[in-house]
Amino acid sequence: MKKTALIEKVMLVDTWNRNLGGVPRNIMRAEKLWHRASYVFIFDTTNRRFLVQERTDTKDYLPGAYDLSTGGVVGVDEPRQLNAERELKEEMGLDLVSDRRGYITSWTDCGYHSYTDELTKVWASTYMYRLPYKKIE
Repeated sequence: MKKTALIEKVMLVDTWNRNLGGVPRNIMRAEKLWHRASYVFIFDTTNRRFLVQERTDTKDYLPGAYDLSTGGVVGVDEPRQLNAERELKEEMGLDLVSDRRGYITSWTDCGYHSYTDELTKVWASTYMYRLPYKKIE
């Protein structure tokens, strides 16, 4: 029996960030189509530093590079904050729900920002996550 690969569909948008439906991720990359992605900047308030991650070598965009944010491409009809929270959990192991049980944190929605370069066209949904302010006793 032949295996069929799961094709990830991402949210396609126009230059004004209007949802146009879904497109396979590989098509979005090959044709450099406008899409949405989340970016979460994590600031450690105790040590006064941003957390940086090293991207895996299997990423389709900037493999192996260091990244000042965590995040990822938004799936078809996926709410942007849920995407950001999911990516934060997957990539950094930070869960907003469980973290709020033990620490006072801060989650700021910084809105959308467009970005283009020779490899991508993206409407970036950006967030600032500050941790921890202090331990809750």
